[in-house]
Amino acid sequence: MRSEGAHSNPRPPDPPTSPGLQAFRFSIGDDEFVLFELPALRPLVQRPLPRVEAEVLRLVLAGCSNAEIARARGRSPRTVANQVARLFEKMGVHSRMELVARVTSGCAEGVA
Repeated sequence: MRSEGAHSNPRPPDPPTSPGLQAFRFSIGDDEFVLFELPALRPLVQRPLPRVEAEVLRLVLAGCSNAEIARARGRSPRTVANQVARLFEKMGVHSRMELVARVTSGCAEGVA
């Protein structure tokens, strides 16, 4: 992409339009460039999960339902549902699929 009167000094970056994807325009000689930057996700969990939540997470990642987790842990399905809801909140997700994606993407430090 060429523009009339391009200069060799980089222009200051354009202000980001969202906290995610950012675009920076600059010129070198007669050439104009656009650089795109997408910041990496930062970990949501800054400290290890309590033992009980880590065990529930392990079973969710293994594909167990709340009823299966309840039977395996000797708890009521409602207790397990509450524990899973707390995991969703801590991880910033709304479904088991999102939870699995978040944990397996490496963006959940402290998850054992």
